[in-house]
Amino acid sequence: MNNPQPYALWTIRVLGAAQPQLLYQNAVLPAISPDGQSIAFMSCCMERPFQEMLVGGLNSETPRKLVTGQDQPEAWLENRVGSSAWSPDGRWIAYLRTWKTAQGLQRSSIEVRPAGGGPAKTLLSDASLPKPSSLCVVTDVVVPCMVWSPDWRLVFGASQTAEPPSGDTKGSLWQVRVEPSIGEAASKPEQLTPWSESEPKDLTITQDGKRLSFVERNNWNDVYLAELGPGGTSMKPPRRFTLDNRGIFTLDSWTPDSQAIIFSSSRNGRAELFRKGLKENIDEVIVHGPESYRWARLTPDGSSMLYVGWTPAPLGAPAALDRLMRRPVAGGPPDRVLEEPAGASVLSDPGLYVWDYKCPQNPGAPCVLGEKKGNDLDFYALDPVQGKGKHLGKIQVWRWMNWDVSTDGSRLALIGQSGDKHYGKIEVLTFSDGTWQEISPERDLGLLMLIAWTAHGKGFFVSSWENNSSDLVHVTLAGKVEPLIRNGYRQPVVGNLLPSPDGKYLAYQGKTTDSDVWMLENF
Repeated sequence: MNNPQPYALWTIRVLGAAQPQLLYQNAVLPAISPDGQSIAFMSCCMERPFQEMLVGGLNSETPRKLVTGQDQPEAWLENRVGSSAWSPDGRWIAYLRTWKTAQGLQRSSIEVRPAGGGPAKTLLSDASLPKPSSLCVVTDVVVPCMVWSPDWRLVFGASQTAEPPSGDTKGSLWQVRVEPSIGEAASKPEQLTPWSESEPKDLTITQDGKRLSFVERNNWNDVYLAELGPGGTSMKPPRRFTLDNRGIFTLDSWTPDSQAIIFSSSRNGRAELFRKGLKENIDEVIVHGPESYRWARLTPDGSSMLYVGWTPAPLGAPAALDRLMRRPVAGGPPDRVLEEPAGASVLSDPGLYVWDYKCPQNPGAPCVLGEKKGNDLDFYALDPVQGKGKHLGKIQVWRWMNWDVSTDGSRLALIGQSGDKHYGKIEVLTFSDGTWQEISPERDLGLLMLIAWTAHGKGFFVSSWENNSSDLVHVTLAGKVEPLIRNGYRQPVVGNLLPSPDGKYLAYQGKTTDSDVWMLENF
């Protein structure tokens, strides 16, 4: 069986022909001590990600826990630790902690703890920076964002989010001097670099402390389009469909004639809905206004379009409710269908939404609403006018699961993820009798990520993480697997899989990354 958590730390000798040696499984963000004898790292990546920091040796000794997070299975959604840095003498370890207050505010701080164990001290909090700012990057703690200089300055990244409606995030480098004997701040934080569109990550510093390098990385999603073979069991090489480097926000739906794709993008300062034809070069704005918009889906009869409107909250502030809206395709004012808990705090990971809805393109079928409360994922019929209707089924899950409704609207398919009893399987709910059927692929596909029914309803498109590769496969109802794409690390398939109604194309969200390395001297 493939490891469902394919992250590990290894040692590789620079000289000689010795083979790489495995240090620790399910571990990321290593920080080596100044004497080169110890390593601090974070537990990762699915069951309790970024909930524990451990310290071990470079000979695979049993590590000891230095920082322990929350005990609740889903506490990592709101309370995390990450990005450690050793003090110059190896006595202290600094790390980032993020949490959510009782009022729903996201907060962050840098704590310092004795490397040998002991109580933590808060070195500084996000309140020490200009408002609204966050230490490092609250939504992305899976990269190193701090380093300790030889003269006891802790250099760290900070992010600042613009007020709505744009919500654009900027980043800069800061420093704070630390008193060596007590591990406490000896000065106020000072800004080292201007705010820029990228957030500094992967900080390293020379032994003499005169040069600091860091990576500025921009990530965005694009729509990619591939032509399918008969039955969807083969696929031609995909091409990039959206060409704006500000990317897309969500990939939403096809038009009924399979000639255009609808998506959300914040390229104009806030998330708006766009339509782009397969043979067109211009993206047409179809919904814009005072709010931000995503998840556009046409109703089964094609007369109306449903979409979500929301107001992005300032950094650290509670998010407002999401509003599901309906607008006639022929034109006219929108109407509100229902309100749901905000998903704005987890937009960076679509797999964490607490609600979602899908609409099959079959005039006689209802849309389907999924709501997660605790470990229960409930499905309801969704009427475009009346809102939530008949209960269709329920399943117990640990995390939010990706799911899709068949084209004819008679069934629903859901994939199991790591840490859940449904891991590695496809669960199918038949609406007519409320029964679930389990489909096991003929071979282990690793960590299943996304699923979509084929246009003819005889199989599925599934994205997975297997053997260090982001893959896309076709799975039949009998479990037979046909590979479509093996991407490696080049381009993860994220966000959504969207087959065209006529079965000729598959659109999906693919992540694009642009990185540069920068250096500061004599700072």
